[in-house]
Amino acid sequence: SDGTTWASTAPAAGGAWELLSTVTISSGASSVDIPNLATGYSAYKFVGAVGPNVQNSILFMQVYSNATLVSSGYNYNIIRSDTSGVSRVQTSSSSTIACSGSYTMSWPYPYALEIDLIGPTIAPNGAFNGLNVQSTILFRGYGQSAAPAGPVSISGFAAVTPPTSSSPINGIQLYWNGVNFYGGYFYVYGLKES
Repeated sequence: SDGTTWASTAPAAGGAWELLSTVTISSGASSVDIPNLATGYSAYKFVGAVGPNVQNSILFMQVYSNATLVSSGYNYNIIRSDTSGVSRVQTSSSSTIACSGSYTMSWPYPYALEIDLIGPTIAPNGAFNGLNVQSTILFRGYGQSAAPAGPVSISGFAAVTPPTSSSPINGIQLYWNGVNFYGGYFYVYGLKES
């Protein structure tokens, strides 16, 4: 690999991951917005690391649908692990996704994060034959929590229904609860349809 394309190991019908953009997060930014993703891809992947500029901050995520933030209808389930063991966070009909698993993250440690957007409003036309199913968001993270103190990891699944069937999920926004970013970056990949 040359660092910009992940070759598929699937049969001839498979696609390939392509690097679409690199996002650098400025210190003091209040949010990270990656809207209007390029079309022609059946899934998107965001890989990077972020940090809050103060202690005890939860990282939240919303998705874009046709350049408009979706602010309701998130259902998610997170398995999280810390120094005291494994626990679960489950929420329905939320206005956002707590993609740090409701852990309050420590400053100035980076929180490594991977997010996948997949689902019927992103997949090739006709792939779901008109089924009324939700778009899916998978996310994984690892970092240093302030409470409980120590390393934490999370693995989560979220689902959200787009406003209309013609309004695909095509971007994300990340923000800390009431604080700004210390800095960070993301590599944005798209899975080519063919």
